[in-house]
Amino acid sequence: PFKDLAYVVQYSGAEILAVLENSVSQYPLLDGRFLQVSGLEFSFDPLREAGERLERENVLVQEDDGEMKRIEQDKLYRVALKTYVYEGKDGFPVGDKERIERKTSETLPDMVIAYLQSLPTDKDVGVPVVAPEAEGRIKCLQMDDELQKFYEAH
Repeated sequence: PFKDLAYVVQYSGAEILAVLENSVSQYPLLDGRFLQVSGLEFSFDPLREAGERLERENVLVQEDDGEMKRIEQDKLYRVALKTYVYEGKDGFPVGDKERIERKTSETLPDMVIAYLQSLPTDKDVGVPVVAPEAEGRIKCLQMDDELQKFYEAH
């Protein structure tokens, strides 16, 4: 794993939309550009041209009260990013140093390890209990048959 730090920064709704659009621009490639997200939901159509794939009117963000609401282009939101994305790699916009709220001193792998060590351990196998589930935060609106077959096979 990369030794990225985490940045907590302020991004406008318009900037978040641009980041999400870039994230799905190369789909079906699931390279580093394709982001995993938390605290927001969005849909995209991979059959549209890159730059026009995001269903912008359906992007929802989790507000401080926990409610999911439609993103507002001019509103500032608190966003956590890894160094790679913050520094503008893979076509992402370079972050604004004036809007950094926090930068971690711990690397992301170290934070994940600490989190896993805090979880209860399965006594039979001696590893942390992790129960992932699909949450539907990212919705692909159309998948062609070949791509569907590929994902089912892997």
